[in-house]
Parts: sequence; structure tokens; C-alpha cells
Amino acid sequence: MEGILFRKADIADIPRLVELRLQQLQEEGAGPTIDLSTVLTGYFEKNIQNGSFISWLAVYEGNIIATSGMTIIQRPPYYGNLTGFQEHHKFMQYKIEMG
Repeated sequence: MEGILFRKADIADIPRLVELRLQQLQEEGAGPTIDLSTVLTGYFEKNIQNGSFISWLAVYEGNIIATSGMTIIQRPPYYGNLTGFQEHHKFMQYKIEMG
């Protein structure tokens, strides 16, 4: 039995990230009124590639058991933040079935 591997998500992980995001939205009470799969796929493709969305995965025996997501946004600079860069925590999803 191997331990938990932590790694940064990449383009190959997008289908699973979409599944987990849809699952999270429904668990939070959002009813699926439209299919968000295509829109979410486009979001992850664009923003993982340009570095404005960063996700770390916990992988156990080849299965993603937890994720985190953070979006880097840039606003106009202000006195307390000369670059304007800020992070916004997007979501965390976990499903631990280690046996």
C-alpha cells in the first residue's frame, strides 16, 4: 500500500475536476438547472494553462481523494497591495475511502 501523493493538477485532471465541482455544487444545494460540464471544462482549460487557477490534489492508490482550488485575480493596485494580485479560494472537495 502506497501513501497519499500530493500533486498539482494539470490538464489531464480536468474531467475529474469537472465531476468533483458539479458534485460539490449539488452537495451545497444547487440544483442542476443546466449542464455546466462544457463551461467548467473551458474554465479549467483556460485558467490552468495560464496559471490563474491552481489546484492541488491528494491521490491515493491512483484515485483523487481531495482537491483544493485557488484563483489568482488581479485588481487595480492600491496602497495596501501595489501589484493588485489577490487569491480567492475556490473550493475544496474530498472523499476519503482508504481501506
